[in-house]
Amino acid sequence: MSLHVFNAITLAPSEYADLDFVDLLDYNGVNYGVRAAGVDSFSGTTDNGTDIDCYIETGKLFPGVEDLACTRAYVRCQAADDLLLTATVDELNGDEASAETSVNYTMRGRTGTKQQTRTERLRSDIRGEGWSFKLANVDGGSFEIKDFWVDPEGLEIDA
Repeated sequence: MSLHVFNAITLAPSEYADLDFVDLLDYNGVNYGVRAAGVDSFSGTTDNGTDIDCYIETGKLFPGVEDLACTRAYVRCQAADDLLLTATVDELNGDEASAETSVNYTMRGRTGTKQQTRTERLRSDIRGEGWSFKLANVDGGSFEIKDFWVDPEGLEIDA
């Protein structure tokens, strides 16, 4: 069983996978799952001592725009822990065949209560026709994202 939920305030989606619950309930504002082995609450920062992986991923951006480079990524977030940014692009080779290439970047955490904009320079030698981006926590760290955007190079906009 997989459980898909949305945060009622931010509408942020979450997925709980490989669950063996027979019933779910809410009691005094805490969500519980009932199974043959007992009752578990959906709370805390670990899954029975194991760090919880968290990420947000875009779909393909700029589909069909050939020879596009994304030179910078910006994340406005609050995260004391590091974030892992993965840029994935469909590169075209000389035969117009597409091959997917992924590059990882570590965005260092910053302490503080305010959201801060972080900038990551992306490799300018990678060009292609469709880009996707994934922001993930590192070692179970928490983060809150307000905005994410990239600078495309080679995108022509007709006015």
